[in-house]
Amino acid sequence: MNRIKLKITALSPLAIAAKKPGSVSEAEDHIPGSVIRGAIYQFSYNSTTILRRSHN
Repeated sequence: MNRIKLKITALSPLAIAAKKPGSVSEAEDHIPGSVIRGAIYQFSYNSTTILRRSHN
């Protein structure tokens, strides 16, 4: 597996909740990989959709 080093700068405050047992959530002090992967997927999906529409 390849690793990619990222430096992410938040332009506004982030609130990423950690999954805790019960109904109590705590804010994370880092951005979990699953959140980054989801953001990359969403960006890729949106970019592909825009390209498909422009070619029709």
